[in-house]
Amino acid sequence: GVVFKINDVLEQERFGSTSHHPRYAIAYKYQGESGMTLLQYVDWNVSRTGVITPVAVVSPVELSGAMVTRASLHNVGIVKKLKLTKNAKIVMMRRGGVIPNVESVIEAGDEEISIPQHCPSCGGAVKLQDDFLFCQNPSKCVKSKIAELEHFIKEIGCDGFGEKLVSQLYENGLVTSSDEFYTLTKDDLMQLDRMGETLAAKLITAINDKRELALDVFLRSLGIREVGKHVSQILGEYQDIDKVMSLTEEDLSSIHTIGNVIAREVVNGLKGKKDIISKLLEQIKIKKSDMLDKRGPLSGKKFLFTGTLVSMERREAESLVEKNGARIASSVSNNLDYLVVGDGGKAGSKLDKAKELSEQGGKVKVIGEKDFLRIVGK
Repeated sequence: GVVFKINDVLEQERFGSTSHHPRYAIAYKYQGESGMTLLQYVDWNVSRTGVITPVAVVSPVELSGAMVTRASLHNVGIVKKLKLTKNAKIVMMRRGGVIPNVESVIEAGDEEISIPQHCPSCGGAVKLQDDFLFCQNPSKCVKSKIAELEHFIKEIGCDGFGEKLVSQLYENGLVTSSDEFYTLTKDDLMQLDRMGETLAAKLITAINDKRELALDVFLRSLGIREVGKHVSQILGEYQDIDKVMSLTEEDLSSIHTIGNVIAREVVNGLKGKKDIISKLLEQIKIKKSDMLDKRGPLSGKKFLFTGTLVSMERREAESLVEKNGARIASSVSNNLDYLVVGDGGKAGSKLDKAKELSEQGGKVKVIGEKDFLRIVGK
C-alpha cells in the first residue's frame, strides 16, 4: 500500500497523534475480495459496557477464501448511513483480507431495520447517544454482566473459565461480580452441570494463582471504556491504585496520546467502578508491573518537542525519551518538564507558551537539541 503524509512539520504538530496512529498520515491499502449477498436480518448484541451493537446476518458468501455469514455494523449510525433493509442485496468485503465488512447496498430490500426500543437482553430502557445505542441499566442486564465477567477473567489470564462456565456461574448466582470469582469453593463448582472434582480443583487453583495482579492488568480487567493496553500501561507507571484514582482529567489529558475524551472516560469510569475496585482489593494484591523494570534515569519527567529536529526524526527522539523512562506530553502545561526546540527552526506557539509559564515561575525548561542529546546520553 501507500502512506500519505502532510508535508509540513507545523501542520503535523497541529494534527497530533492518537495512541494508535498519527492523525497527519493515512494508509491506502489494497482491498480484499468483494462479493454480493443478501442481508437476512440484523442481530443486536449487548456489550459489557452496555453498548448495543448491530450485527449483519447474511446469506453465506465466500470472501478471500472464507465463508462469511455475519459482519459487525459497529453502531446505529452505520445502519442508517447505509440505509440497510431486510433482504437487501449488499456488497461485502473482508477488509485487509480479514475483517468482514458491509460496503454498500446494491438493491434495497422489502422491510426496514427496526432500531430496538428496549434492550434485547434485559428488556430495559435504551438511549441513543450520537450514533450509539446504550442499555440504560447495564449493571442489571444479563448479557452485559456476563460479558463483563468474561472480560475480567480473560484480562487477568485465568484459564478454564470459558463463556459457558461463566454464564452458568452467573445464572446460578455464584458469581455476579468479578470479586466473587475469588470466593468460589470446590463445593460451589460441583453444583454445576458436567463438573467433576478434578476440574473443580483445577479451576480453584487457577483463580487463586491470580491473587497478585500488575496494576496495568488490574485496570484493564475493570472493563472501563478507553482503558486498553496502551492507556493501562501509562496508568500502571503510577504504581499505586490510590494515585490513579486521584487523577483528574487535566492530569491525564496532559499525557501524550491521552486526549480530553479518553481522560474523561477514564476518570468517570474509575469513579463508576469504585465499589468493585474496593471489593477486588480485599481479594487480590497489586504487584509491581513488569513494565516498571524498564524505567530509566528520567522516570516521571515529561518532554515535548517543537520545531524541526536536525539530528534525528521526531519519532526517534520521542523513542529515546521513553527508553529513558520519561513520557511525551501532548501540550505545554504546568506539568511539563522540558520543551525541546529543534535546531531547524519553525518553533511555534508552544515555545511562546513555555516561556510565559517559565516567567510565571513554572518548572518547564526550554532546551535545544544539544542539551537534549546530553540529557538522554547521546
